[in-house]
Amino acid sequence: MTGNTSGPHVCYRFWKNNRQVDPFKQKLPPGKPVPSELKANFEVYKLPLEESLNQITFN
Repeated sequence: MTGNTSGPHVCYRFWKNNRQVDPFKQKLPPGKPVPSELKANFEVYKLPLEESLNQITFN
């Protein structure tokens, strides 16, 4: 750890045109939905990951 932190954390940085910028102030294109023909496969892949993430507890 460096600096004044309260514990381990993720360092998230967003770069645009070789400069670090605030990601919340960026105008980004909307994401595309999963095509209907791939939706079933996507759900099969996604559900175990989602269940694992939902089991994480925070103290």
